[in-house]
Amino acid sequence: MSEPMVFNGLPRGRPSAPALLVTGLVHLALLWALLQSPPVERAARQVVYQLLQPVPRPVIRPPTPEAPPALKVAPVQPPAPQPVAPRAAITPPAVPPPEPVVPVAPKPPPKAPEVKPPVQAEPVEPPKAPPVPVTGGASFRTAVARDAAVPPALPIGKDEPCYFSFCAASV
Repeated sequence: MSEPMVFNGLPRGRPSAPALLVTGLVHLALLWALLQSPPVERAARQVVYQLLQPVPRPVIRPPTPEAPPALKVAPVQPPAPQPVAPRAAITPPAVPPPEPVVPVAPKPPPKAPEVKPPVQAEPVEPPKAPPVPVTGGASFRTAVARDAAVPPALPIGKDEPCYFSFCAASV
């Protein structure tokens, strides 16, 4: 095993000269096509133009001497006069003594009205409906439909509010 092994286990061969020549020509053709695009062509021309210009020599000039800043002289002020001590002390104004507080007797609370115990109402027996005889094979619906004791549904009166759409049609 003197030759290096490639990932597929076969020995690496030497590239041929015609393959190298074709690969180089393809790369040159791609580079030429890239340089023909307008943005790259513009940038390449600017670089070539900058490279061909002569490099200017920088001129070193000594700094110009500046005049020393003029000194500003401010006039001297005499010292401020010393404050004079007050001759008399300030006294607070006289305040009359507070009046004595006279305690006031509290008023008695008002009497609550007498509450009478509620009167017990006597219970009233509900009316008994007569039993409905169910005959033979009649169903419960048939027996209820025949029952005259069940009143029909009452319509809503004009004084009662109705919040349904069908009530407006019936009034």
